[in-house]
Amino acid sequence: MLVDQKPGTAFNPQANATQARTMELYRRLGFADEIRALGMPPDFPTDIAYFTRFAKYELARVKLPSSREAKQMISSLSGSWSAAELPHRCNQKFIEPVLRRHAEGCPRSRSTTAGA
Repeated sequence: MLVDQKPGTAFNPQANATQARTMELYRRLGFADEIRALGMPPDFPTDIAYFTRFAKYELARVKLPSSREAKQMISSLSGSWSAAELPHRCNQKFIEPVLRRHAEGCPRSRSTTAGA
């Protein structure tokens, strides 16, 4: 069952990362590859950086591999992930329509709106 106050999917940026365990669930449901296609390009850096102001002085940076590098690390057992799927960077506003489409395609699915 899905309950949400919004009448549709997200339209403003919200969460921007999907954890490995959630990606495993998407794989079991058959659409992990579809979600991965929505994310950043495979060579896009996923570093986390801290700045004094937007695009001003960098205070610190946590170096993280691109999705391509992470996949290579996993296959060579040199990565730090122990899950069957890698985490994935993609904004929730792009993922929600995919989730909704798959939920609506389920045989027991039915859509209702609040106040209807």
